[in-house]
Amino acid sequence: MMKKFVKILVSGVLTIHIALVLFYNMVAGAPVEQSAAEIYMIKAAVFSIMISGFGCACIHYILYLQKKLEEKESEP
Repeated sequence: MMKKFVKILVSGVLTIHIALVLFYNMVAGAPVEQSAAEIYMIKAAVFSIMISGFGCACIHYILYLQKKLEEKESEP
């Protein structure tokens, strides 16, 4: 139980960190005009969360499939 909690916690922290890094790097090139900058930042935030979440989901799915494959191979 504790191992699963730590795995979820580490995964969440890593996903948030990647999202923040992506957002920071995308906002560095934001337009100067106020209204355009706000729209750009909102789109950058959504995009960075989607990309990091998708990457995390892919990694978890691959690990899930690997575990299922190992279970199948160990069956007699």
